[in-house]
This record gives sequence, C-alpha cells and structure tokens, in this order.
Amino acid sequence: MKKKTSFSIIFIAFFNILFFSIILNAISSSKTDKMIQDNKYKIMRVLLKKRIAENRELSKLYDSGDIPKVDSMPEAVLIGLPEGIIVTIVESYWEMKAASDISDREIFIEIEQHRKSLFPESGKLPSALTLSSYVKYRMRIEHTEGVQVGDKYIDEAIKIASDALRHHRYELLKGNDCMQNGNGAR
Repeated sequence: MKKKTSFSIIFIAFFNILFFSIILNAISSSKTDKMIQDNKYKIMRVLLKKRIAENRELSKLYDSGDIPKVDSMPEAVLIGLPEGIIVTIVESYWEMKAASDISDREIFIEIEQHRKSLFPESGKLPSALTLSSYVKYRMRIEHTEGVQVGDKYIDEAIKIASDALRHHRYELLKGNDCMQNGNGAR
C-alpha cells in the first residue's frame, strides 16, 4: 500500500511539473512573440525615419522633417508603408530559412502565395530570385501610390532589417531583450 501511495505522489508531482512547465513555456513564448513584433515595428520606424531624412519630397510631406510623429504612427499604418512591406518580407524569409531546409526559391514561392492572398495583383516572379529582387518585385506591385522608393534604399533597408531581425532573434534565444535599451535596430 505504501508503494502505491509513493507512486501516486511521484506521478502527481511529475504531472504538476509538466503542467506548469507547459504553462510557463506558453507564457514565455507569447512574451517572446510580442517582443519580436515590437522589434519589427521599431525597425520599420527606424527605416522610415531614415527615408524621411534622406528624401526632400518626403520630408516636406512630414512637415519639413518633423520626424517625431513617426513614433506615434499606428502599427496598421506602418505595415502599409514601404518599410512595412520590406520588413515583413525580410522577416518571413529569415524565419522560413531558419525553420527549414527548403531552397530560397521555394521560400519565395511560399511568401508569394501568402502575399497574393492579401494582394491579388501579381506578375511574373523575377528569374534571378534573391531577397533583393523579390522585395523590389513586391514593392512594384504593392506600393504604387505616394513617394516612390529607389532600389538603393530598398537594398539598404533589406540589410538593416536583416541584421536587426537576426540579431534580435539571437539575443532572445540567449534570453536577452536587446530592444529594452534600444540597441536592436542599429
């Protein structure tokens, strides 16, 4: 009888530990997801400020360079800007690259299928399919209004977003939130 009771206590203790570790993992995972989302929007804001500072026409649209209002811009607006398009595609690319061993071409086809569901307009994928060529292709489709964005800026934005997203994800895996001090989007 005593062995049965000991087994029951051990089983209940094991079950409780398992249950609480699942709960803590779910809480930690949602906290990590929120930090990743916050980082994504910070990167968009950094890129938008850079574009405003470098573009006279755009600077005039933002009240002669009144950049601080970018910080209060709603996330839904940011997502629709060129910076939102760039950062979202770059993030998708690096997440898929890290999570699987499929080719870059297959990654871009999957991203394209998803983006087509949001933006049915499309064209023929670039034959030389790279992150840069794909982002430029999507920009021509999704960003047809407003101040146009040049290829040089797109390439710079891809590099900045790639570096920041990969750095931040690495820091989160180590247990650090590098965005707490504003160090994530360099």
